[in-house]
Amino acid sequence: ETFIHTFMLQIAVLSNHLNGRDTHIRQIRVYGPRPY
Repeated sequence: ETFIHTFMLQIAVLSNHLNGRDTHIRQIRVYGPRPY
């Protein structure tokens, strides 16, 4: 796999349960266009 190093990544949680008290992000994958 090819990894891209970034300076900042902003993530928005768009929907929650219990007013956001259960928001725990354990793992995230970011997909983008592959450089050719």
